[in-house]
Amino acid sequence: MNDNIISFLQAISNGLVVADESDENDYVSLVDENRKADNFKPLKSLVTDIEKDELVEIISKDTKREFIKFDGKKHPLSLITIYKLSQKGIDYLKKHRA
Repeated sequence: MNDNIISFLQAISNGLVVADESDENDYVSLVDENRKADNFKPLKSLVTDIEKDELVEIISKDTKREFIKFDGKKHPLSLITIYKLSQKGIDYLKKHRA
């Protein structure tokens, strides 16, 4: 679990944002400004725990899922959350990084 927290915090400190691609997924993607995804896909529950532990601060968060229609089907758009590390998160990284 610690490794996942460290990986998430490092990704946020490197400028990645969280993309929740579907309500049906139990994980989120970490993407850069070009929407290029990182291989690490943390569980939504992990992200919630990191928020509750105040290791990150929310800068911006989409709250309403929108859909686009093409090929006769509705497709969900990602909900994007932009975080920054809190002082607590910075201290956590310093303490747990080798």
